Amino acid sequence: MQILNEMEQVSVVASQMINENEFTMKNTIVKLLKQWDSRMTVVQSNSECVEQILSNRRTLLTLLEEKAPSSIKKMLNIELGKYWIKSADIARK
Repeated sequence: MQILNEMEQVSVVASQMINENEFTMKNTIVKLLKQWDSRMTVVQSNSECVEQILSNRRTLLTLLEEKAPSSIKKMLNIELGKYWIKSADIARK
């Protein structure tokens, strides 16, 4: 359910990117990422569950990155890196 919700959120953000200025887009994406971080704290600590969510988020951020202007691409790329690091941490456990 969480993955579907996140897919819907990214769909909304992607459609807003067409009409919004960069400042508004950045704020929207930052708010989305903060919401995702807070949700991760209530997810089961099962590594398979967490890895599926992280994998989905990487995919969604990659899709957003394709539509984003360069300044936002950099921010999304940094977040992608953070999710890869979290996945690596989980894999080591």
